Amino acid sequence: MPFVIQVSKAEREQSASVGTYARLSDISILELHGKVLDAEAAEELTPINELNSSVTVGLTEDSLMYRFKHEFTVKGKNNKDALYLCTEVGVIFDVSSAGNAEEAFSAEAVNAFGRTTAIAAVYPYLRASISDLTGRLCSSHMTMDLLAMEDDQEA
Repeated sequence: MPFVIQVSKAEREQSASVGTYARLSDISILELHGKVLDAEAAEELTPINELNSSVTVGLTEDSLMYRFKHEFTVKGKNNKDALYLCTEVGVIFDVSSAGNAEEAFSAEAVNAFGRTTAIAAVYPYLRASISDLTGRLCSSHMTMDLLAMEDDQEA
């Protein structure tokens, strides 16, 4: 089942106000950490079914930066905690065409852009990192499901 992010019409509009000026400048893996918690349980991993992200945002006159940190405790055989995985992915957007971005964008617009466009940009890097890391820690690579954006029906 895909990871679903509910996005309201207002968030889409706010995100677009930043997206008009944003150009992807860089994506980097900033942290990649894994630990086997139970080797026997790690032989049969259950899929990750919840995407928990913490986000740090930085905005300067001409750049918009996001750091997405993801931490997972992956269950394995007999529903035991098998692996601990932690990734941090950074993404930088050049927004110099907006003039002074610190004045041009509201905090709500910057957050909406992060919840839509920035997360969509870094998600393939997260998936690849998790697949590589699980393959190095145990016998099989874990493939995370797709990321989907859905209209928030309540907004």
